[in-house]
Amino acid sequence: MQTESEEGITEHIIENSLSESYRLNKGDNLYIDITTSNVEFKEYIISGKSGSNVASMNNTSLYIISYQIDSEGYLHLPFIEPVEAYNKTLEELKKELTELYKVYVTDVTINVKLVNFNVTILGEVSRSGQYFSSSNHLNLYEAIGMAGDLTLYGNRKRVRVMRLMPDGKYKIRELNITQASVIQDEFFELQPNDVVYVEPLGTKPFGFGTFPTGTILSAITTLIVILTYTKK
Repeated sequence: MQTESEEGITEHIIENSLSESYRLNKGDNLYIDITTSNVEFKEYIISGKSGSNVASMNNTSLYIISYQIDSEGYLHLPFIEPVEAYNKTLEELKKELTELYKVYVTDVTINVKLVNFNVTILGEVSRSGQYFSSSNHLNLYEAIGMAGDLTLYGNRKRVRVMRLMPDGKYKIRELNITQASVIQDEFFELQPNDVVYVEPLGTKPFGFGTFPTGTILSAITTLIVILTYTKK
């Protein structure tokens, strides 16, 4: 929906109906923090992987203390039987784990965080590379911002997102990020291990930053030396 404010500024109001939370996949790594006032239970849990100070950890440390969803889609945690985590959202898993642990302690609080949310950004961006999202959500605009935005030659109408699907095949979607409706596309909300590629414009002219001034001046100097020598 397009509206115009009293100041004459055009506003686009588009409902993002496709922003459903990421559904967990086999091989995903999860940091699971289990807290309770039960001293004995708490000591047992802290002696394992839970209860660590996440704020002071880097990505490698988080991987070390995380729990991985196995090849069958199950998560193995202390005290309880293996829990099927595959294809569940983080919120769904959190609720299920809370109910399972309440059998042992009534005041348990559980926090679940995805720690393998890495995306690779390539092409015409200021800083290409692999980026880690500390949030459980990351959209295409945010990812491009992490890479320092597109360069002057980045084609904003042709940004590709490559995603590995559950069936083992890759799916590629080409998006036009100049259109407000892009937020309704299912690929706008990125998922772990997505690859974003920004195509260059059809013509990439020399700019002040890339014009080979040094090379041209060197060639001119060489030419002058040759001409001077031949006149002698």
